[in-house]
Amino acid sequence: MNSFDNLTVSPLLGKGTDYLEPFYFCIMTEREKYKKVIGADKDYQELCKWVTDFTERNGLRGVMNDTKWLELQQAVRDELPFPPVFVVKRLGEEGEKHILEKDEYWYGAWRNYYDEGMPQLVTIEYIKVRPRLAVHRGRLNSPEIIDCTKEFLDILRRLNIPYVQDEHIITIYGYR
Repeated sequence: MNSFDNLTVSPLLGKGTDYLEPFYFCIMTEREKYKKVIGADKDYQELCKWVTDFTERNGLRGVMNDTKWLELQQAVRDELPFPPVFVVKRLGEEGEKHILEKDEYWYGAWRNYYDEGMPQLVTIEYIKVRPRLAVHRGRLNSPEIIDCTKEFLDILRRLNIPYVQDEHIITIYGYR
């Protein structure tokens, strides 16, 4: 009996190559990674069914899809001087999110849930983004404000992503 006979079959690479899977996962596109992860998640189909039921019950229609969210994440990581802070409201969460009232000193996690970033994209009702960063310059000086609002809006327009802007906060709806 060959020692490789007991290895599991990787859907991506084939029998006997599971040890290479982490390497190939690193060189996959974000879309390929996302599809692989949600395809392996046995609860994802049930989540999608819940989302469909919830949106129909509440009269919501989809504005964004996985492809648009992934393109936005990639563009933010590649094209902006920093990843802007954001808050997410997921479908079914109660209340309005209002914590972006001032410029923050921290970055947003423009990654997917399996990389400790945004939740499952199909569950995002909206995100509120504040594309401004406060940089500490000492106790006696006001913080330096780095504003990439124009660049962020350029990305949204180029990707044809609808948004609502209210002063320094930009809202992107997953469902409306």
